[in-house]
Amino acid sequence: MTPQESGAQLVVQSADGINDLRLLARMLMENLSNEQRVHVEDVEKVLARGGEAYGFSFSVADEVRGRVAVVRAGDHVALVIASWPMGAPPEVVDDVDSMIGSLGPVPGALPPGVF
Repeated sequence: MTPQESGAQLVVQSADGINDLRLLARMLMENLSNEQRVHVEDVEKVLARGGEAYGFSFSVADEVRGRVAVVRAGDHVALVIASWPMGAPPEVVDDVDSMIGSLGPVPGALPPGVF
């Protein structure tokens, strides 16, 4: 299924210069929770190839669901924001989680057993 078919959007931005990934995720969660009609879940550790990653889910009324993640990707930090319509197929969530999990150094770049 392509993003056009599901209505999903995923944006990856650089957040280089951030040292405390969990703190950034918490600040984003708190800021988003102040918006009207927005419900956010607690920040949790997220599985990602880069190792350290934190994220949370959100919903806007009965219209949109989404996920925000802050992921260490080698020497860089990536901020991921994904959203999809409430009626999107359940596979969209799996696809978003898979994309977030794929962020990090290229396979083989880490010592054996690190991931």
